[in-house]
Amino acid sequence: MAIKFNNIPIPTFVKVNDIQVSALPPVSQKTMKVSGKAGSYDFGNEIGERRIEVAVSIIANSPSDLEDKTREFAEWLYYDEAKEFVILDEPDKYYMAKVTGESDINKVLKVGQGTITFICTDPYAYGYEKTFDLIPREGEEINFENTGGTTTYPTIRVVFSDPTTEFAIVSGDEYLKFGKPVDLENQTPKDNKPLILWDEMHSLTGWTAASSVDGGIIQGSFSTNGYAFSQAGADFGSNPNGWHGAAAVKGLSKQIQDFTVQAMFGFVSGWDYGQVGRIEVYLLDVNGNKLGKLAVKDISLTSWSPTFEAFAGSNKNIAYVTKNNKLWNNMYTGSFSLTRIGNRWTANISTLENYKATSSASFDWVDVGNTVTGKLAQIQIHIGAYKDHKIQEVMNIQDIKVWEHVSLEQNEVPYIFKAGDILEVNCETGMILKNNIPYYEDLDPSSRFIKFEKGSNGLKVAPMIIESGTVTYKERWL
Repeated sequence: MAIKFNNIPIPTFVKVNDIQVSALPPVSQKTMKVSGKAGSYDFGNEIGERRIEVAVSIIANSPSDLEDKTREFAEWLYYDEAKEFVILDEPDKYYMAKVTGESDINKVLKVGQGTITFICTDPYAYGYEKTFDLIPREGEEINFENTGGTTTYPTIRVVFSDPTTEFAIVSGDEYLKFGKPVDLENQTPKDNKPLILWDEMHSLTGWTAASSVDGGIIQGSFSTNGYAFSQAGADFGSNPNGWHGAAAVKGLSKQIQDFTVQAMFGFVSGWDYGQVGRIEVYLLDVNGNKLGKLAVKDISLTSWSPTFEAFAGSNKNIAYVTKNNKLWNNMYTGSFSLTRIGNRWTANISTLENYKATSSASFDWVDVGNTVTGKLAQIQIHIGAYKDHKIQEVMNIQDIKVWEHVSLEQNEVPYIFKAGDILEVNCETGMILKNNIPYYEDLDPSSRFIKFEKGSNGLKVAPMIIESGTVTYKERWL
C-alpha cells in the first residue's frame, strides 16, 4: 500500500500500514420543522468534509537518524494549500487534501509509528481532466459521457468564426445565453465596439519619443524581444529627484470620444523588498494633453506593495482610484484597462495565468462636472525606476488594444462576439471569460451553468458559428 502527495511518492523510509477512507463523507439532512406538522420538511442533503487517516511506520538506522527522517517526512507532508492525494491502489483518482490535527510519532529506538490525518474540504474524488473537441452539427446534439459516480461541471471553450449578436450553449433544461437576436425586418446588427489599435509589441515601428512623464524625466529607450517592450539593456538612466526611464507615444488612426484602452504587462518584484518600479499608460489627446492614466507601481522598500492607479484628466483630484492588494504581487502577466462612455469611467485590473484572468477588481466613477471631454488620439507608455533604488526585477508591456464605443440607434443590435473572439465558461467556478478577460455584461440573467449528470449528456450551440471548440471536465466520485 502506497500513496503520493502533491505528485511526490511517500519517502522510501516510510511504510504505510493502513489507510482509512470512509465509504461516504459525512452526510446530514437539511430539514425545517413547522408548527402543527408531523415530522419536518426535507430540503435535501449536506455533504461534509472527508478525512483520510494513514497509519505509518518510519524505519531508520539509529535513534538520531529517526529524528532526521521524521523531520524529512514532516516536510513531505506540510503545505499551506490542499494538494493532490493519490492512493496508488487507485492511481486514476485523487483527492484534494492537506494535513490536519496532531501528527504524533511514537519513537522506539529506530522505529517511529503514528497516524496522519488528511482533511478534504472538497470531499470528492476526482479523475484526471478529459478534453474533447466541440464540433457542432446543424440540429444535432453532441454527446459527452460522464462515467464518474456523480455530476460534474464542464469548462466550455469556443472560438467564433463569424460575428453574432447572440449565442447560446444548451444542455437539457440548462443553458447559457448571451446577447439578443436581431429582428431582420426591423433591426440591423452593428459593430459598436470596433478595434482601433492592436499593438502586440513585436516592433518599435510607429512609436516615437514622448515629451514628459509624471514626476520624473525620460531616459533610456525601449527594446522588444518580439512580444514585449522593456527597457533596453536595463539602462534607466538616473534622477536623484524622482522617476526616470523610457517613454514612447503611438498615434491612433482616428480620434475617438468613447473608448476602452487595455494593456497587458509583466510586473515582478522578485524576492527583494527593496526593488521599486512602475509601468504607466497615458491617454492623450491630439495636442498631447492627458485625458487619463493607468499605472501599476511598487514604491515600498519594506514590503511588496504594488498599487494600481487609474484616473481621468491631468489632476488626480478629478477622479482617482488606488488599490493595494497582494494579488497584484508578481504578475508575470497582468492586464489593466480604462473605459470612458459619456462621463462615466471604469477601470479594471486583472491577474492572468496562462493569459487567462484569475482575479480582477473594477472601479467606476462619474466625471460629474464633465471636466475631461477631449478625444483620445494617442497612447503613451512608460516604464520607470525611482531615484537610485533597486529596479523591479521584471517590468514589460506585452500588448495594447484600443476600442471605440459607438452609440447605437434604436433599430440597431450590437455584435457581442466577432470572428476570432474566444468565449470560455467554467461551469464549476462560474467564471466566464471573453478573450481571457471576465465577461458577464451580455449574459442573460435566466441562464444556468451546465452540469453533466452521470451517463450521457447532450450539448448544442446556436448559432452554428464555431471555428473550433473544446469541452473539458473531471469525473467525480463521492
